[in-house]
Amino acid sequence: MADNGDKDVFQSLGSMVQDAIDSREFAELRTMVERTAAAAGEGVRKAQEAVAASMTEARRKEEERVARERVAARYGSAVGLRVTGAVAAFLGAMLTLTFVLGLLGALALRVMDMGLVAVIAVFLFLSVGLLRGGVDRLSLARRFDAYRRVIGSREACTVAELSHQVGRKADAVRADARRLIVKGLLREGRLSSSGRTLVVTETAFAAVEEQERAAAEARRASRAQRVEAKVEPVGPASAAEAGDAPFSVDDAPEQVRPLLRRGAAYLAELDEANAAIDDDAVSAKVDRIQCVATNILAYASQHPEVADDLERFMNYYLPTTVKLLKAYDDLEEQPVQGVNISTSRKEIEGTLDTLAVAYERLLDTIFRDMTWDVSADISVLNDVLAQEGLIDRGGPAAKD
Repeated sequence: MADNGDKDVFQSLGSMVQDAIDSREFAELRTMVERTAAAAGEGVRKAQEAVAASMTEARRKEEERVARERVAARYGSAVGLRVTGAVAAFLGAMLTLTFVLGLLGALALRVMDMGLVAVIAVFLFLSVGLLRGGVDRLSLARRFDAYRRVIGSREACTVAELSHQVGRKADAVRADARRLIVKGLLREGRLSSSGRTLVVTETAFAAVEEQERAAAEARRASRAQRVEAKVEPVGPASAAEAGDAPFSVDDAPEQVRPLLRRGAAYLAELDEANAAIDDDAVSAKVDRIQCVATNILAYASQHPEVADDLERFMNYYLPTTVKLLKAYDDLEEQPVQGVNISTSRKEIEGTLDTLAVAYERLLDTIFRDMTWDVSADISVLNDVLAQEGLIDRGGPAAKD
């Protein structure tokens, strides 16, 4: 539409046309018509721009509306969860208070009827359970809202990001996700096979699975390259030269098989955790630990008498290493690497170096008895050979 200036131009044109007709003077009429045409064109252009802007805004609002509806369709309503949670919490609190007062009253009045006390105790236990269940449902509804805010309009979100944003451990986030899926609040929700990603639409699940599979293959390939490179660990020579000695649980003596089974299970967990770690330097530290741990167990499979010396190895070294690697993987997966996370990662890396040295010293220790036996045998052999005149006491062979 034309603005007020355009209207003035058109009004002036009308007056001028009438004046030109009345006075028969048309010299200025052409200039006025040109001005009017230009003004009309400008008005049309502005009107077109206004219509286009209006259509763009309408289209944007429509797209936003459709997107909101699409996102809303992925989630169920938490109203029922909140209502049932509030009712259960209220009733549980009231009943708990009632039965507590009843139990205290019975004790105060010295009503020691064990049957009555037992009944009150049972109902008190049930009321406390009802209270806790209600509070848990309310808490789950609150966390559901928090998860929705973090996910936004996306079709998938990593568990690590949800954990970081909500301030809840990754395993607890996975447990929440499973509960929300069962309750229908995540209508198309699924956890990926690795448990690393929460997918909220069926269509995105296949793509997420493929991405995680490719990432896992890349990590395995990277680790295979490191193993193939055969980078020797830095440490005691006996540990470094031992190599990667495999062991068989079934072929080992009966008394050492339970230990070897536990050790093999821990080694499998170490291997799985190592495959999940992206940092090549940290993974190399784990390779070093795995190599020594395998050799310790391999030696135990051939020498069951050392099994009693491996208690700390089995009950502390191995499980601690597994826990540290899982914690490192969780930290590594955090989308925001703040100061605290970076510091924690550095501390774990340093602890892995310390553990590697401890593993190697333990391997050295269990080989020590064997070296002592060998030294004793060599000493006895030298004495016998010297007595028979085959060698001098100093050790070199006797000459004819």
